[in-house]
Amino acid sequence: MKFPPSFSKQDIHPIKVLLFIVFLFIIVSTNLYMEFMPDDTFIHIGYAKDIGEGKGYSFAGNKTYGSTSPLWPPCIAGLAAMHIDLEHAARLWSFLFSIASLLLMYHVVHLRLSVPVSLSASCLLGCNAYFLRWSLTGMESTAACFFMLLLTYLLFQEKRGAVHVIVYFIIGLSPLLRPEFYLFILVYFFSRFINRPIKDYAVKLLIAIIPSILWNAFAFLYYGTLVPTTFAVKAGDTFLSTELGTLIRSAKLFLSGNLIELCVILLALFLLSLRFRHTRKNAASHILPSEYVIIIMWITLFYAYYILKNVTIISRYSLVVIPLVIIISLALLTDVCEQFHLSQRASHFLLAVVVSLSLLVHSLYTYYIVKPDADSFAHGFQREYRKIASLLSSEKHTNESVALSDVGLIGVYSGLRIYDLVGLVDKDRLHFSNKKAYLIGKKPNYLIVHGEFSIDELKNDSVSVQEIYAAQIAGLGINQKGNIIVHVYKLFWKE
Repeated sequence: MKFPPSFSKQDIHPIKVLLFIVFLFIIVSTNLYMEFMPDDTFIHIGYAKDIGEGKGYSFAGNKTYGSTSPLWPPCIAGLAAMHIDLEHAARLWSFLFSIASLLLMYHVVHLRLSVPVSLSASCLLGCNAYFLRWSLTGMESTAACFFMLLLTYLLFQEKRGAVHVIVYFIIGLSPLLRPEFYLFILVYFFSRFINRPIKDYAVKLLIAIIPSILWNAFAFLYYGTLVPTTFAVKAGDTFLSTELGTLIRSAKLFLSGNLIELCVILLALFLLSLRFRHTRKNAASHILPSEYVIIIMWITLFYAYYILKNVTIISRYSLVVIPLVIIISLALLTDVCEQFHLSQRASHFLLAVVVSLSLLVHSLYTYYIVKPDADSFAHGFQREYRKIASLLSSEKHTNESVALSDVGLIGVYSGLRIYDLVGLVDKDRLHFSNKKAYLIGKKPNYLIVHGEFSIDELKNDSVSVQEIYAAQIAGLGINQKGNIIVHVYKLFWKE
Protein backbone atom coordinates (compact mmCIF):
# COMPACT_ATOMS: atom_id res chain seq x y z
CA MET A 1 0.00 0.00 0.00
CA LYS A 2 1.35 3.38 -0.95
CA PHE A 3 0.46 6.66 0.63
CA PRO A 4 0.60 10.35 -0.31
CA PRO A 5 3.93 11.95 0.51
CA SER A 6 4.40 13.84 3.76
CA PHE A 7 4.60 17.60 3.87
CA SER A 8 8.08 18.92 3.49
CA LYS A 9 9.93 20.39 6.45
CA GLN A 10 9.21 23.84 5.07
CA ASP A 11 5.49 23.11 5.13
CA ILE A 12 5.10 21.77 8.63
CA HIS A 13 6.99 21.08 11.84
CA PRO A 14 5.29 17.86 12.99
CA ILE A 15 6.70 17.78 16.51
CA LYS A 16 5.58 21.35 17.17
CA VAL A 17 2.10 20.58 15.84
CA LEU A 18 1.94 17.39 17.91
CA LEU A 19 2.94 19.26 21.06
CA PHE A 20 0.32 21.87 20.25
CA ILE A 21 -2.32 19.11 19.98
CA VAL A 22 -1.19 17.75 23.36
CA PHE A 23 -1.29 21.26 24.87
CA LEU A 24 -4.84 21.83 23.63
CA PHE A 25 -5.86 18.44 24.97
CA ILE A 26 -4.45 19.29 28.41
CA ILE A 27 -6.28 22.63 28.48
CA VAL A 28 -9.61 21.15 27.38
CA SER A 29 -9.55 18.01 29.53
CA THR A 30 -8.50 19.78 32.71
CA ASN A 31 -11.22 22.39 32.25
CA LEU A 32 -13.93 19.83 31.51
CA TYR A 33 -13.38 17.01 33.98
CA MET A 34 -11.43 18.19 37.01
CA GLU A 35 -14.20 17.05 39.37
CA PHE A 36 -15.47 13.86 37.76
CA MET A 37 -14.30 10.57 39.28
CA PRO A 38 -16.44 7.43 38.98
CA ASP A 39 -17.01 5.25 42.03
CA ASP A 40 -14.91 2.50 40.42
CA THR A 41 -11.86 4.74 40.77
CA PHE A 42 -12.33 4.60 44.51
CA ILE A 43 -12.36 0.81 44.38
CA HIS A 44 -8.86 1.01 42.89
CA ILE A 45 -7.94 3.60 45.53
CA GLY A 46 -9.33 1.34 48.26
CA TYR A 47 -7.09 -1.52 47.15
CA ALA A 48 -4.14 0.88 46.86
CA LYS A 49 -4.87 2.21 50.36
CA ASP A 50 -4.79 -1.28 51.88
CA ILE A 51 -1.59 -2.11 49.98
CA GLY A 52 0.07 1.07 51.25
CA GLU A 53 -1.05 0.37 54.82
CA GLY A 54 0.38 -3.15 54.73
CA LYS A 55 -3.02 -4.87 54.85
CA GLY A 56 -2.34 -6.85 51.70
CA TYR A 57 -4.16 -6.83 48.40
CA SER A 58 -7.61 -6.15 49.83
CA PHE A 59 -10.42 -3.60 49.82
CA ALA A 60 -11.48 -2.07 53.14
CA GLY A 61 -10.06 -5.17 54.82
CA ASN A 62 -11.91 -7.58 52.47
CA LYS A 63 -9.41 -10.04 51.04
CA THR A 64 -11.26 -10.49 47.76
CA TYR A 65 -10.14 -10.73 44.14
CA GLY A 66 -12.36 -7.80 43.18
CA SER A 67 -10.45 -6.15 40.34
CA THR A 68 -10.07 -7.07 36.67
CA SER A 69 -7.26 -4.48 36.55
CA PRO A 70 -4.94 -5.84 39.25
CA LEU A 71 -1.90 -3.85 38.08
CA TRP A 72 -3.62 -0.49 38.60
CA PRO A 73 -3.90 -0.35 42.44
CA PRO A 74 -0.17 -1.11 42.96
CA CYS A 75 0.63 1.69 40.50
CA ILE A 76 -1.49 4.09 42.57
CA ALA A 77 0.07 2.81 45.80
CA GLY A 78 3.54 3.37 44.33
CA LEU A 79 2.84 7.06 43.72
CA ALA A 80 1.15 7.39 47.10
CA ALA A 81 4.34 6.08 48.70
CA MET A 82 5.97 9.26 47.38
CA HIS A 83 3.60 11.27 49.62
CA ILE A 84 1.09 11.96 46.85
CA ASP A 85 -2.59 11.91 47.83
CA LEU A 86 -4.29 8.70 46.65
CA GLU A 87 -6.88 10.51 44.54
CA HIS A 88 -4.22 12.70 42.96
CA ALA A 89 -2.03 9.64 42.33
CA ALA A 90 -4.85 7.87 40.50
CA ARG A 91 -5.66 10.96 38.44
CA LEU A 92 -2.00 11.53 37.60
CA TRP A 93 -1.56 8.01 36.24
CA SER A 94 -4.59 8.22 33.97
CA PHE A 95 -3.58 11.70 32.79
CA LEU A 96 0.00 10.66 32.00
CA PHE A 97 -1.27 7.69 30.02
CA SER A 98 -3.62 10.03 28.14
CA ILE A 99 -0.73 12.20 27.00
CA ALA A 100 1.45 9.17 26.26
CA SER A 101 -1.37 7.74 24.11
CA LEU A 102 -1.53 10.89 21.99
CA LEU A 103 2.23 10.82 21.44
CA LEU A 104 2.27 7.09 20.71
CA MET A 105 -0.67 7.44 18.34
CA TYR A 106 1.38 9.78 16.17
CA HIS A 107 4.37 7.42 16.20
CA VAL A 108 2.36 4.29 15.42
CA VAL A 109 0.43 5.84 12.53
CA HIS A 110 3.60 7.39 11.14
CA LEU A 111 5.04 3.87 10.75
CA ARG A 112 2.58 3.39 7.87
CA LEU A 113 1.12 6.76 6.92
CA SER A 114 2.23 10.32 6.25
CA VAL A 115 2.93 13.10 8.75
CA PRO A 116 -0.38 14.95 8.17
CA VAL A 117 -2.33 11.72 8.62
CA SER A 118 -0.38 10.87 11.78
CA LEU A 119 -1.04 14.30 13.27
CA SER A 120 -4.70 13.96 12.35
CA ALA A 121 -4.83 10.60 14.16
CA SER A 122 -3.54 12.18 17.37
CA CYS A 123 -6.03 15.01 16.98
CA LEU A 124 -8.95 12.62 16.43
CA LEU A 125 -8.00 10.65 19.53
CA GLY A 126 -7.50 13.74 21.66
CA CYS A 127 -10.87 15.25 20.75
CA ASN A 128 -12.81 12.01 21.15
CA ALA A 129 -15.59 12.63 23.67
CA TYR A 130 -14.88 9.45 25.63
CA PHE A 131 -11.11 9.84 25.60
CA LEU A 132 -11.58 13.31 27.10
CA ARG A 133 -14.09 12.01 29.64
CA TRP A 134 -11.76 9.35 31.06
CA SER A 135 -8.46 11.23 30.80
CA LEU A 136 -8.46 12.50 34.40
CA THR A 137 -10.65 10.00 36.19
CA GLY A 138 -8.03 7.82 37.83
CA MET A 139 -9.29 4.77 35.94
CA GLU A 140 -7.11 2.43 33.91
CA SER A 141 -8.97 3.28 30.67
CA THR A 142 -6.35 5.53 29.08
CA ALA A 143 -3.61 3.11 30.14
CA ALA A 144 -5.50 0.41 28.23
CA CYS A 145 -5.65 2.79 25.27
CA PHE A 146 -1.87 3.24 25.48
CA PHE A 147 -1.23 -0.52 25.60
CA MET A 148 -3.52 -1.07 22.63
CA LEU A 149 -1.42 1.39 20.65
CA LEU A 150 1.73 -0.34 21.87
CA LEU A 151 0.38 -3.66 20.59
CA THR A 152 -0.42 -1.98 17.27
CA TYR A 153 3.13 -0.60 17.21
CA LEU A 154 4.37 -4.17 17.56
CA LEU A 155 2.10 -5.22 14.70
CA PHE A 156 3.44 -2.51 12.39
CA GLN A 157 7.06 -2.39 13.51
CA GLU A 158 7.83 -6.06 12.96
CA LYS A 159 7.66 -5.55 9.20
CA ARG A 160 10.19 -2.74 9.48
CA GLY A 161 12.73 -4.58 11.56
CA ALA A 162 13.47 -6.36 14.82
CA VAL A 163 11.61 -5.44 17.99
CA HIS A 164 13.39 -5.62 21.35
CA VAL A 165 12.14 -8.46 23.55
CA ILE A 166 11.35 -6.01 26.36
CA VAL A 167 8.42 -4.77 24.24
CA TYR A 168 6.86 -8.25 24.41
CA PHE A 169 7.21 -8.26 28.19
CA ILE A 170 5.61 -4.80 28.45
CA ILE A 171 2.78 -5.96 26.18
CA GLY A 172 2.40 -8.90 28.54
CA LEU A 173 1.48 -6.49 31.34
CA SER A 174 -1.61 -5.32 29.43
CA PRO A 175 -3.98 -8.16 30.52
CA LEU A 176 -3.36 -7.03 34.09
CA LEU A 177 -4.89 -3.67 33.15
CA ARG A 178 -7.80 -4.89 31.04
CA PRO A 179 -8.75 -8.57 30.58
CA GLU A 180 -9.63 -7.98 26.90
CA PHE A 181 -5.90 -8.04 26.18
CA TYR A 182 -5.85 -11.80 26.70
CA LEU A 183 -8.00 -11.94 23.57
CA PHE A 184 -6.01 -9.30 21.67
CA ILE A 185 -2.65 -10.96 22.37
CA LEU A 186 -4.04 -14.39 21.49
CA VAL A 187 -5.18 -13.10 18.08
CA TYR A 188 -1.84 -11.38 17.53
CA PHE A 189 0.30 -14.46 18.17
CA PHE A 190 -2.13 -16.76 16.34
CA SER A 191 -1.73 -14.58 13.25
CA ARG A 192 2.04 -14.81 13.61
CA PHE A 193 2.06 -18.60 14.01
CA ILE A 194 0.01 -18.91 10.81
CA ASN A 195 2.46 -16.89 8.73
CA ARG A 196 5.80 -17.72 10.39
CA PRO A 197 7.52 -20.80 11.84
CA ILE A 198 6.39 -21.38 15.43
CA LYS A 199 9.97 -21.29 16.67
CA ASP A 200 10.26 -17.63 15.58
CA TYR A 201 7.59 -16.55 18.06
CA ALA A 202 7.56 -19.24 20.75
CA VAL A 203 10.10 -17.44 22.95
CA LYS A 204 8.38 -14.08 22.38
CA LEU A 205 5.04 -15.59 23.43
CA LEU A 206 6.65 -17.04 26.55
CA ILE A 207 8.07 -13.62 27.47
CA ALA A 208 4.66 -12.01 26.89
CA ILE A 209 2.79 -14.40 29.18
CA ILE A 210 5.28 -14.20 32.08
CA PRO A 211 3.39 -11.31 33.84
CA SER A 212 0.07 -13.15 33.55
CA ILE A 213 1.57 -16.39 34.85
CA LEU A 214 3.08 -14.62 37.84
CA TRP A 215 -0.11 -12.73 38.68
CA ASN A 216 -2.41 -15.73 38.29
CA ALA A 217 -0.11 -17.84 40.44
CA PHE A 218 -0.28 -15.12 43.11
CA ALA A 219 -4.08 -14.83 42.77
CA PHE A 220 -4.55 -18.58 43.14
CA LEU A 221 -2.31 -18.80 46.22
CA TYR A 222 -3.58 -15.56 47.80
CA TYR A 223 -7.30 -15.60 46.92
CA GLY A 224 -7.79 -19.26 46.11
CA THR A 225 -9.21 -18.48 42.66
CA LEU A 226 -8.16 -17.37 39.19
CA VAL A 227 -11.49 -15.69 38.40
CA PRO A 228 -12.14 -12.13 39.68
CA THR A 229 -15.46 -11.63 41.43
CA THR A 230 -16.06 -8.70 39.06
CA PHE A 231 -16.04 -11.12 36.12
CA ALA A 232 -18.29 -13.62 37.90
CA VAL A 233 -20.83 -10.88 38.69
CA LYS A 234 -20.82 -8.93 35.42
CA ALA A 235 -20.10 -11.56 32.78
CA GLY A 236 -21.79 -14.67 34.12
CA ASP A 237 -20.86 -18.05 32.74
CA THR A 238 -22.83 -18.48 29.52
CA PHE A 239 -22.74 -17.15 25.97
CA LEU A 240 -25.63 -16.33 23.63
CA SER A 241 -27.75 -14.69 26.32
CA THR A 242 -27.86 -11.26 24.71
CA GLU A 243 -30.83 -9.04 25.51
CA LEU A 244 -32.13 -6.43 23.07
CA GLY A 245 -31.63 -3.57 25.56
CA THR A 246 -27.98 -4.48 26.10
CA LEU A 247 -27.40 -4.75 22.36
CA ILE A 248 -29.01 -1.36 21.67
CA ARG A 249 -26.96 0.42 24.37
CA SER A 250 -23.74 -1.13 23.05
CA ALA A 251 -24.63 -0.10 19.48
CA LYS A 252 -25.35 3.47 20.63
CA LEU A 253 -21.98 3.65 22.34
CA PHE A 254 -20.16 2.28 19.29
CA LEU A 255 -21.80 4.83 16.99
CA SER A 256 -21.46 7.82 19.31
CA GLY A 257 -17.79 7.18 19.99
CA ASN A 258 -16.77 6.64 16.38
CA LEU A 259 -19.45 8.20 14.18
CA ILE A 260 -17.33 10.09 11.63
CA GLU A 261 -14.65 7.41 11.54
CA LEU A 262 -17.25 4.71 10.87
CA CYS A 263 -18.74 6.77 8.06
CA VAL A 264 -15.28 7.13 6.53
CA ILE A 265 -14.66 3.36 6.83
CA LEU A 266 -17.97 2.43 5.17
CA LEU A 267 -17.60 4.99 2.39
CA ALA A 268 -13.97 4.04 1.74
CA LEU A 269 -14.77 0.32 1.57
CA PHE A 270 -17.62 1.06 -0.85
CA LEU A 271 -15.44 3.20 -3.12
CA LEU A 272 -12.55 0.76 -3.05
CA SER A 273 -14.86 -2.14 -3.81
CA LEU A 274 -16.13 -0.25 -6.85
CA ARG A 275 -12.55 0.36 -7.89
CA PHE A 276 -11.68 -3.33 -7.79
CA ARG A 277 -14.96 -4.76 -9.08
CA HIS A 278 -13.47 -5.65 -12.48
CA THR A 279 -10.33 -7.31 -11.13
CA ARG A 280 -9.92 -11.03 -10.68
CA LYS A 281 -8.14 -10.63 -7.35
CA ASN A 282 -10.05 -10.83 -4.10
CA ALA A 283 -11.13 -7.27 -3.37
CA ALA A 284 -10.94 -7.59 0.41
CA SER A 285 -7.34 -8.76 0.42
CA HIS A 286 -6.46 -6.13 -2.16
CA ILE A 287 -8.02 -3.38 -0.06
CA LEU A 288 -6.77 -4.42 3.38
CA PRO A 289 -3.23 -5.50 4.24
CA SER A 290 -2.96 -8.30 6.82
CA GLU A 291 -2.19 -5.83 9.65
CA TYR A 292 -5.48 -4.05 9.10
CA VAL A 293 -7.36 -7.34 8.95
CA ILE A 294 -5.98 -8.14 12.41
CA ILE A 295 -7.02 -4.72 13.70
CA ILE A 296 -10.55 -5.25 12.39
CA MET A 297 -10.58 -8.67 14.08
CA TRP A 298 -9.59 -7.03 17.38
CA ILE A 299 -12.44 -4.53 17.10
CA THR A 300 -14.98 -7.17 16.06
CA LEU A 301 -14.02 -9.69 18.72
CA PHE A 302 -14.10 -7.03 21.44
CA TYR A 303 -17.71 -6.08 20.70
CA ALA A 304 -18.79 -9.66 19.90
CA TYR A 305 -17.48 -10.95 23.23
CA TYR A 306 -19.28 -8.37 25.34
CA ILE A 307 -22.51 -8.64 23.35
CA LEU A 308 -22.55 -12.45 23.53
CA LYS A 309 -21.85 -12.30 27.27
CA ASN A 310 -24.75 -9.83 27.63
CA VAL A 311 -22.53 -7.24 29.33
CA THR A 312 -23.38 -3.63 28.61
CA ILE A 313 -20.33 -2.00 27.03
CA ILE A 314 -19.63 1.26 28.80
CA SER A 315 -17.49 4.05 27.41
CA ARG A 316 -14.40 3.28 29.46
CA TYR A 317 -14.39 -0.30 28.14
CA SER A 318 -14.70 0.82 24.52
CA LEU A 319 -11.83 3.29 24.84
CA VAL A 320 -9.41 0.44 24.19
CA VAL A 321 -10.58 0.05 20.56
CA ILE A 322 -11.19 3.69 19.65
CA PRO A 323 -7.56 4.18 18.45
CA LEU A 324 -7.99 1.16 16.19
CA VAL A 325 -11.11 2.60 14.56
CA ILE A 326 -9.27 5.87 13.95
CA ILE A 327 -6.28 4.10 12.40
CA ILE A 328 -8.44 2.00 10.06
CA SER A 329 -10.52 4.99 8.96
CA LEU A 330 -7.46 7.09 8.10
CA ALA A 331 -5.70 4.20 6.37
CA LEU A 332 -8.72 3.56 4.14
CA LEU A 333 -9.15 7.27 3.45
CA THR A 334 -5.53 7.44 2.36
CA ASP A 335 -5.94 4.40 0.13
CA VAL A 336 -9.00 5.94 -1.53
CA CYS A 337 -6.98 9.05 -2.31
CA GLU A 338 -4.28 6.91 -3.88
CA GLN A 339 -6.54 4.60 -5.86
CA PHE A 340 -8.49 7.50 -7.33
CA HIS A 341 -5.26 9.41 -8.06
CA LEU A 342 -6.20 12.50 -6.07
CA SER A 343 -3.64 15.24 -5.82
CA GLN A 344 -1.82 15.88 -2.56
CA ARG A 345 -3.82 19.07 -2.07
CA ALA A 346 -7.14 17.26 -2.60
CA SER A 347 -6.05 14.47 -0.25
CA HIS A 348 -5.16 16.94 2.46
CA PHE A 349 -8.45 18.75 1.96
CA LEU A 350 -10.43 15.53 2.48
CA LEU A 351 -8.35 14.81 5.58
CA ALA A 352 -9.09 18.28 6.93
CA VAL A 353 -12.82 17.77 6.30
CA VAL A 354 -12.81 14.48 8.22
CA VAL A 355 -10.92 15.97 11.18
CA SER A 356 -13.15 19.06 11.23
CA LEU A 357 -16.35 17.00 11.15
CA SER A 358 -15.06 14.77 13.92
CA LEU A 359 -14.13 17.79 16.04
CA LEU A 360 -17.60 19.23 15.50
CA VAL A 361 -19.46 16.02 16.31
CA HIS A 362 -17.41 15.24 19.41
CA SER A 363 -17.65 18.83 20.63
CA LEU A 364 -21.43 18.72 20.36
CA TYR A 365 -21.59 15.30 21.98
CA THR A 366 -19.26 16.41 24.78
CA TYR A 367 -21.07 19.61 25.66
CA TYR A 368 -24.64 18.35 25.27
CA ILE A 369 -24.37 14.78 26.60
CA VAL A 370 -21.08 13.60 28.08
CA LYS A 371 -20.03 16.62 30.14
CA PRO A 372 -23.51 17.31 31.58
CA ASP A 373 -23.69 13.66 32.60
CA ALA A 374 -20.25 13.81 34.25
CA ASP A 375 -21.11 17.07 36.03
CA SER A 376 -24.39 15.62 37.24
CA PHE A 377 -22.58 12.60 38.65
CA ALA A 378 -19.88 14.71 40.30
CA HIS A 379 -22.30 17.20 41.83
CA GLY A 380 -24.76 14.51 42.86
CA PHE A 381 -23.39 11.09 43.61
CA GLN A 382 -19.80 12.07 44.42
CA ARG A 383 -20.67 14.92 46.77
CA GLU A 384 -23.49 13.09 48.54
CA TYR A 385 -21.48 9.91 49.04
CA ARG A 386 -18.60 11.92 50.48
CA LYS A 387 -21.10 13.39 52.95
CA ILE A 388 -22.40 9.93 53.77
CA ALA A 389 -18.87 8.58 54.24
CA SER A 390 -18.12 11.46 56.61
CA LEU A 391 -21.37 10.83 58.50
CA LEU A 392 -20.61 7.13 58.92
CA SER A 393 -17.03 7.87 59.93
CA SER A 394 -18.21 10.22 62.66
CA GLU A 395 -20.62 7.57 63.99
CA LYS A 396 -18.13 4.72 63.65
CA HIS A 397 -17.61 2.31 66.50
CA THR A 398 -15.33 -0.73 66.64
CA ASN A 399 -16.03 -3.47 64.07
CA GLU A 400 -19.06 -1.74 62.57
CA SER A 401 -20.07 -2.41 58.96
CA VAL A 402 -22.15 -1.03 56.11
CA ALA A 403 -23.87 -2.78 53.22
CA LEU A 404 -24.38 -1.08 49.85
CA SER A 405 -23.99 -1.46 46.09
CA ASP A 406 -21.65 1.46 45.25
CA VAL A 407 -18.76 0.57 47.51
CA GLY A 408 -15.90 2.79 46.30
CA LEU A 409 -16.15 6.13 48.11
CA ILE A 410 -17.75 4.65 51.22
CA GLY A 411 -15.15 1.90 51.41
CA VAL A 412 -12.27 4.36 51.25
CA TYR A 413 -13.51 7.07 53.60
CA SER A 414 -16.08 5.64 56.04
CA GLY A 415 -13.66 3.40 57.91
CA LEU A 416 -16.35 0.71 58.16
CA ARG A 417 -16.22 -2.88 57.01
CA ILE A 418 -17.89 -3.18 53.60
CA TYR A 419 -20.57 -5.69 52.63
CA ASP A 420 -21.12 -5.44 48.89
CA LEU A 421 -24.71 -6.08 47.76
CA VAL A 422 -23.45 -6.68 44.21
CA GLY A 423 -20.49 -8.84 45.20
CA LEU A 424 -17.66 -7.05 43.39
CA VAL A 425 -15.44 -6.80 46.48
CA ASP A 426 -16.96 -9.47 48.69
CA LYS A 427 -16.85 -13.03 47.39
CA ASP A 428 -19.20 -14.17 50.17
CA ARG A 429 -22.06 -12.36 48.40
CA LEU A 430 -22.04 -15.09 45.75
CA HIS A 431 -22.87 -17.67 48.43
CA PHE A 432 -26.25 -16.06 49.13
CA SER A 433 -29.27 -16.41 46.85
CA ASN A 434 -30.38 -12.77 47.11
CA LYS A 435 -29.68 -9.44 48.81
CA LYS A 436 -32.09 -10.11 51.67
CA ALA A 437 -30.42 -13.40 52.58
CA TYR A 438 -27.03 -11.71 52.35
CA LEU A 439 -28.06 -8.90 54.71
CA ILE A 440 -29.58 -11.29 57.24
CA GLY A 441 -26.46 -13.44 57.08
CA LYS A 442 -23.99 -10.55 57.49
CA LYS A 443 -26.04 -8.31 59.82
CA PRO A 444 -24.46 -4.96 58.86
CA ASN A 445 -24.85 -1.94 61.16
CA TYR A 446 -25.78 0.39 58.27
CA LEU A 447 -27.45 0.02 54.89
CA ILE A 448 -27.28 2.41 51.91
CA VAL A 449 -29.74 1.90 49.05
CA HIS A 450 -31.13 3.89 46.13
CA GLY A 451 -33.88 1.70 44.78
CA GLU A 452 -31.99 -1.53 44.11
CA PHE A 453 -33.33 -3.00 47.35
CA SER A 454 -36.52 -2.23 49.27
CA ILE A 455 -36.09 -1.76 52.99
CA ASP A 456 -39.57 -3.26 53.45
CA GLU A 457 -38.11 -6.66 52.58
CA LEU A 458 -35.89 -6.47 55.63
CA LYS A 459 -38.39 -5.31 58.21
CA ASN A 460 -39.24 -8.20 60.46
CA ASP A 461 -39.01 -9.30 64.06
CA SER A 462 -35.23 -9.75 63.91
CA VAL A 463 -34.27 -6.19 62.92
CA SER A 464 -35.46 -2.64 63.45
CA VAL A 465 -34.61 0.17 61.04
CA GLN A 466 -33.86 3.87 61.56
CA GLU A 467 -33.32 6.22 58.61
CA ILE A 468 -30.47 8.60 59.45
CA TYR A 469 -29.96 10.33 56.09
CA ALA A 470 -31.67 10.76 52.71
CA ALA A 471 -30.80 12.78 49.62
CA GLN A 472 -32.08 13.16 46.08
CA ILE A 473 -29.42 12.98 43.38
CA ALA A 474 -29.32 12.76 39.60
CA GLY A 475 -29.21 9.42 37.80
CA LEU A 476 -26.01 7.42 37.82
CA GLY A 477 -25.13 7.53 34.12
CA ILE A 478 -26.06 8.26 30.53
CA ASN A 479 -28.21 5.09 30.46
CA GLN A 480 -29.85 5.86 33.82
CA LYS A 481 -31.57 9.22 33.65
CA GLY A 482 -33.85 10.82 36.18
CA ASN A 483 -33.38 11.49 39.87
CA ILE A 484 -32.92 8.83 42.51
CA ILE A 485 -33.19 9.02 46.29
CA VAL A 486 -30.36 7.63 48.41
CA HIS A 487 -31.38 6.35 51.84
CA VAL A 488 -29.00 5.60 54.71
CA TYR A 489 -30.41 3.33 57.40
CA LYS A 490 -29.08 2.26 60.78
CA LEU A 491 -29.95 -1.37 61.49
CA PHE A 492 -30.53 -2.79 64.96
CA TRP A 493 -30.33 -6.56 64.89
CA LYS A 494 -32.00 -8.55 67.64
CA GLU A 495 -30.40 -11.65 69.10
